[in-house]
Amino acid sequence: MPNNFSANEQETIKAILTQKGKRVEDADFVHFEIWKQDGSIKYSMEEAKELGNGIYSISKDFNHDGLYFVKVHAGHNGSIIMPKKQFVVGELSESELDSLQKGTQNENEGHEHHH
Repeated sequence: MPNNFSANEQETIKAILTQKGKRVEDADFVHFEIWKQDGSIKYSMEEAKELGNGIYSISKDFNHDGLYFVKVHAGHNGSIIMPKKQFVVGELSESELDSLQKGTQNENEGHEHHH
């Protein structure tokens, strides 16, 4: 993922698929699902472009600043994974900053219980 996404520019998101430590070049399917945290924008799930060497990508135009999520839906040999990652486009609103900080606190608290 790029460090900074810019609104009104096309950005590319890439996923590297691995299984048992090896890159997966022949996935059964790889789809990207993208939505804005506040629910105001939801892109249709789209099939990723295979770039080779286990790398799959999608390019999107983000027309609005904010906090977004991307979920990769991938399948290979009967295994399905759906990792999710958040990212920021442009500037965050106060409520999005607040949500991001609360989410980070919750994640940190959750990790402490697993030690």
